[in-house]
Amino acid sequence: MTAHVPNYELRCRLLTGGMLAVAIVAAWLCMVGFWAVGGCVAILLIVAVIGISSQWAFWRPRISGGRPRILMLHSVNERIMEPIAPNNSIRPAELESLIAGLLCAGYVFRTLRDAMEQPGRRVVVLTFDDGFEDNFTQLLPILKRFEVPATLFVTDRRGEDFLSDDQIRNLAASGLIEIGGHTVSHASLTELDEQTLVRELGENRATLQRLSGQKVVSFAYPRGFYGERDRNAVEAVGYRYAVTTKKRLPPGDCLQLPRQIIPRGLTSFRQYLIATRGRAKL
Repeated sequence: MTAHVPNYELRCRLLTGGMLAVAIVAAWLCMVGFWAVGGCVAILLIVAVIGISSQWAFWRPRISGGRPRILMLHSVNERIMEPIAPNNSIRPAELESLIAGLLCAGYVFRTLRDAMEQPGRRVVVLTFDDGFEDNFTQLLPILKRFEVPATLFVTDRRGEDFLSDDQIRNLAASGLIEIGGHTVSHASLTELDEQTLVRELGENRATLQRLSGQKVVSFAYPRGFYGERDRNAVEAVGYRYAVTTKKRLPPGDCLQLPRQIIPRGLTSFRQYLIATRGRAKL
């Protein structure tokens, strides 16, 4: 672990207390009635409080309860792997900082399967989509260093920038990685006919089970696109858990689990706030 990890929860409490104090001072200035000076100062303070609190979620309570906090990532790389989606590549140092901050705050890391089968408070699931090669070269050493697990959703794409069969085998053998499905070709499920849909789901799952030696029970909807037909097909193929990028979801459906993306290039504190307190403006 890193030599020093800031206590982000203490920082949140101090910032919240400071903002409340500023709000109280602003209200007092209004009540006193020094409108020439005090009123203007009060207005500026109120605007500052609203502006800061709308951009930073430190005042919100931590998300907890029986459901795990599922974080969505893709590549772990200094360079941006997909120019059209720059937030899909987090830098290794940023990932290390995120893990260290969450561990320091008392969060427990589990794979998606274990998190759903062993629910608890403040459980975090790191998920990585698409099967980039750096999940082996960059991600695995970080997970070993911190001794935390993750779930990888892998397609059948191989070759440059993507995991090889041997790398998938080694990831599964590490004891830290759950391998999950992501279709054969990263296809948008809503665009597929029934026969192609079943093939994309079934063949990918069969391949991953053969390579990993695991029973593959977790799935990620490519690009987050799916409908009721697709959700039912995922279940019929044999998946028990599935994650999506949608936010408004029916409660209690294990095949429609929400995730929070962790964008690239944020400060460690802002990363922590997004990971623990939900969506925030960037």
